[in-house]
Amino acid sequence: MSIPILWQDPFSIERRSLFIPIYFSSLDEDEKLVIKECLKEFGINIEFSKPLFDYARFLKVLYIYRLRNKIREWMCLKFNTQNLLDYNSNIFPLITLLFKLFHESGAILHELGIHNSEFLKFELDESLHSLKQNQLRKFILNGNDDCLTEFYGIISALESQKDTLQEVTLEDCFFSTEFEVLNNFKNLETHRILDCDIELLKILDHNISTLEISYCQINVLIIVQILEKVGKLLQRLKIETGIVVREETLLLEALKSFCPNIIYLYITDIELSTQLLEPIGNLQKLQFLSLWYAYHTPKKERKYGLCNLLKYCRQHCNILTSV
Repeated sequence: MSIPILWQDPFSIERRSLFIPIYFSSLDEDEKLVIKECLKEFGINIEFSKPLFDYARFLKVLYIYRLRNKIREWMCLKFNTQNLLDYNSNIFPLITLLFKLFHESGAILHELGIHNSEFLKFELDESLHSLKQNQLRKFILNGNDDCLTEFYGIISALESQKDTLQEVTLEDCFFSTEFEVLNNFKNLETHRILDCDIELLKILDHNISTLEISYCQINVLIIVQILEKVGKLLQRLKIETGIVVREETLLLEALKSFCPNIIYLYITDIELSTQLLEPIGNLQKLQFLSLWYAYHTPKKERKYGLCNLLKYCRQHCNILTSV
C-alpha cells in the first residue's frame, strides 16, 4: 500500500538518488545496453536486478530538471566525485529513456515542469503524446534565460488537460498564439507569468483567483486592464519589478474598484505616500499586505508614509493578520 505513495514524487529535493538504478532495471534489454554504454564513459559499471514493482507507473510529479539533477547526483556518487564535468551530452540519453519509461508504464502525471534546455532534446512526438495521457493540475514552462519563441506544439498539446489543469507558470517566454489555448481552461485559477513578454498578459481569462507577475518593467495600464477583466474572483496578487512602480495609486484604485475580494497583496518597489492609504483601507477583505518601498525614497518621507500607512491599516483593515 505504501509503494504507490512513496514513488509519486521520487525526484523531490529531500530524497537521495540511490533509487535511480531501480528505474534503469525496468527498461528493456536494448535500452539497458544504451545505459551501460553511456555510463562506461565515466567508468561506471552497472548490474540490473529484477524490480519488485512497476515503479514508473506510480509517478505523479515530474520536473525534468530534478530528474536530471538526481541522475547527475547518482553518477557523482558512483564516480566518487562532486565535480562531474561535461556530463550533459551523456546524461540526456538517460533522461530520454526514463521519460519514455514513464509514458510506456502508464504513469499519469499531476505536475509537470519543462525547461528549455531539456525538452528540446527529447523526442518531441513522445513528449506530446505523453501529455495526452496525464491529468495535469500544475504545469511549468521555463525558458531558462533563453526567452523561448518557439514551443513546437507543447502548449497546444495542453488542450487535452483543459478539465484538470489548475495552475500554470510561464517563465522566460515570448508570446505565441499557442498560449491562447489556455483561455479554454475553465478550472485554471492560478497564473504565474515571470520575466516573459508582456503580451502574455493578454491571454489571461476571467477565472483567475491567483495572479503573480514578475518583470523588469511593469506596465500599470495593462495590469489595470487585466484587473478589470479578472474582477471579483481575484484573491491573491503579487507583482515584482526591478524598477519603481510610478502609477501605484492607479493600480490600487483599480484593485478597489474591480477586485474587492483581495486577501493577499504583495508589491515591490512602490513609493510610500499618503495617497496609498485610502485605496488600501478600502480593501476590506485584505489579510496579508506586503509593500516593498522604493529604496531611493527620502528617509523622512518614507518614515512618515510608513507610520501613516500602519495607522490607517489598523483603523480600516479590520481582519488584516500580516503586514
